[in-house]
Amino acid sequence: MEKYYIYIKRAEKKYGLENFKKEILAISPTKKMTDFLEKAFIASERQIKGRKNCYNIANGGNGLGTISDETRAKLSYAASHRSAETRAKMSAASKGKHWHLDAEGKRVWIDIKE
Repeated sequence: MEKYYIYIKRAEKKYGLENFKKEILAISPTKKMTDFLEKAFIASERQIKGRKNCYNIANGGNGLGTISDETRAKLSYAASHRSAETRAKMSAASKGKHWHLDAEGKRVWIDIKE
C-alpha cells in the first residue's frame, strides 16, 4: 500500500505541507462502521470535487476495491512473461517465508527459518 502514498508525497512537495491538514472526521465503535463511514466520506468528496481532484485511489473501507478485467489481464500477462532471472530472484527472496496476517489484518512476510 505504501507505493500509493507517493501521490500524497508529490502533492505535499508541490503545494507545501502547510496546505494539507489531517483531521478526525468520525469515531466509530466497530471496524464495519469505520469501513462504512470511510466509503461514505470518500464518495461524498468525489461527488463534490470530482474523482480526478480526490487523492483517494480506492473506494475506501475494507480493501482497494475491485480490479477491472483489463487490469487483471495486464497483471496476468506481466506475471506470465517474467524473465528467468526475475523468477529466480523472486524465488530466492521468498524461500523460507510465508504470508501471515498481523494483528491489524495486514499481510506480512514471516521468516520461518528462525
